[in-house]
Amino acid sequence: MGDARGGSGTGNFRAAWRPLNALCWLAATLAAAPGASAEAPDPGESLRVFERVDGWIRSGAAPADPEAIDPEGVSGTSVRIRIRGAVLGDSTVMSDDGSSVWRATRNALREAVAGLPFESADERAEAFEQSAGRLVVEVELAGSLQPILGETFAAAARRIRPWVDGTAARVGQRVEAFFPGSMIATNADPEAALRACVGRFDVAPMELADLASRESLVVYRFETVHIVRSQSEGLAQFLQRGDRIIPDSDVTVANLQGAAESIARHLLTHEWRGAEPLGMTGAYLPHRDAYDPPIATPSEQALAAIALSRFARVPGCDGAIREESQRFAMRLLQRLTIVESGEPDPLADPLACALWLIARDDLNRSADAIQGMLSPEFATRARSTVAELFDIERGWQASAPRRQRALFTHCLAVLARDDPDLRDLADAALGERFRTVDAGRLVAEMPWLGWAAIELAGDAPSIGAAPRLRLLAEASWASQVTPERSASWAPDLAGGIVFGSGSASLPTWQTLRPLAFLGTALGDPRLVGAEEFAPELASMRRSLRFVLQLQVRAPFSALVRVPERSEGGIRLSTWDQTLRIEASALGLLTLSETLSSLESR
Repeated sequence: MGDARGGSGTGNFRAAWRPLNALCWLAATLAAAPGASAEAPDPGESLRVFERVDGWIRSGAAPADPEAIDPEGVSGTSVRIRIRGAVLGDSTVMSDDGSSVWRATRNALREAVAGLPFESADERAEAFEQSAGRLVVEVELAGSLQPILGETFAAAARRIRPWVDGTAARVGQRVEAFFPGSMIATNADPEAALRACVGRFDVAPMELADLASRESLVVYRFETVHIVRSQSEGLAQFLQRGDRIIPDSDVTVANLQGAAESIARHLLTHEWRGAEPLGMTGAYLPHRDAYDPPIATPSEQALAAIALSRFARVPGCDGAIREESQRFAMRLLQRLTIVESGEPDPLADPLACALWLIARDDLNRSADAIQGMLSPEFATRARSTVAELFDIERGWQASAPRRQRALFTHCLAVLARDDPDLRDLADAALGERFRTVDAGRLVAEMPWLGWAAIELAGDAPSIGAAPRLRLLAEASWASQVTPERSASWAPDLAGGIVFGSGSASLPTWQTLRPLAFLGTALGDPRLVGAEEFAPELASMRRSLRFVLQLQVRAPFSALVRVPERSEGGIRLSTWDQTLRIEASALGLLTLSETLSSLESR
């Protein structure tokens, strides 16, 4: 990893990536705690109340007489007790009499103890006491209820910030609420949460405008302070959308290596454990502890093989994990050549063919003598399928979906390295993409189009598409959410890249598409010169912070049903815990390419 002038020393940049000390981290955490808004409870008062609740729960008993300890302005409380991801007790109480904290804690404790699998009350109480140190205690305090308008559920839901605001509904004196923690537990979006609140009333199924006129129903949003302690000796943490805010100081080489290892481990948990050669399970849904679909598609499996094989070449990462990742990538490619009854045939899918060929090439670079271990017949047929997708005279065939043409171009570029006959075809396909794709849509072609341009340039002193690729980088950084540009309620989104426009546009896992390529570009002096390296690295660091924010790890992993199946995976967004193979694979590619580039510079 070179210095800002392009030298070969390592000291300057390693020093620049050092984390802040523990005191600075604590200050950053408190600065991100809710409470800046007058609508939210005071963080300091909330923390003091949390400590009392935590003590009650770990001792196994709350006071018998009511205690009005709610902080000023609190309209309700949600208390949840977990152990190893399983919810033991869960209670929500909406009240303005000051006792919602006490009542919710009593209810959650009663449910937690009563649900233990022992016959006598004494046995249940003893078992609960023995588990006290391992409990996860989660408390949410609701601020003032703010009425929201909307003729429909969808319109009203647009005024609710996902997993930041809670939602409530009132009919007469009765109030029903759905807290952000419950949204996380069920992976619910604001509209689903709002419908769940209204559904608890005995009202006819109709839109909000009709319910308001016929039932005098009023709907609300409310801000919360969300605090969790994962174990008795741990620190209480303020959560934003169920997670702590990753500080910029966490973006170090060591932490990026650890994050890459965690993604690789997560992908390894997807290996199909049955006797059938089915490869990988599909997307994992932590809130249901289920895989949907049960089997990943051939293209998802091949993409995972690409990510794992590139990770296997990343210097500095754990050698045992890299070796296992390489072996799993090999198994995936081998199993894709075996089609079980009822299983989709990869050779019938041009996308799966292209990804399989790219993965085979990556494995060739990281493993010795794999050619004979993969079916030559499968490789030949896959190559023919991809080569037939583009014709120099007629352009792309109808069998080449428009959204995947950049990937097919990259595959042609990879094949052209060992087959000069395909060189002109790959060059023409690359030129066609750059001619026909609008500059504003170029990001959707990444990382594949950028990788194709680098592949076809080979060892040449320059890359013909470099000006367009630099514009892509500039556009990406211009669309990056900086801490200054992010609203006070969204520090977790800092570093993400926004696609599209409008207030509803928020950064998601799609940020990884340009980042995977920009991580590669960082290590190529033809794209990022010595004088550009430092500012490019600074922009990349901001987005890598967002990648770390998307990853499942503590404390968020303490809020899901089976932490060991979730940890390390990349979520679709900070308000959607779904773990898709594609998102985790692109996250691993982003980190692997960046780490390799830093080492080379």
